[in-house]
Amino acid sequence: MKILKDVKGIEIVELDGRDIIRHKLVKGILKAYEQLEQKK
Repeated sequence: MKILKDVKGIEIVELDGRDIIRHKLVKGILKAYEQLEQKK
């Protein structure tokens, strides 16, 4: 998302597992990204 940081009108919002309550697939995608970030 770094590529979009200087585009006026776009804001980056970071969510975590507490924000995802409706769909297990979305929660799984979020978890995969969190694990990827931890490996960096």
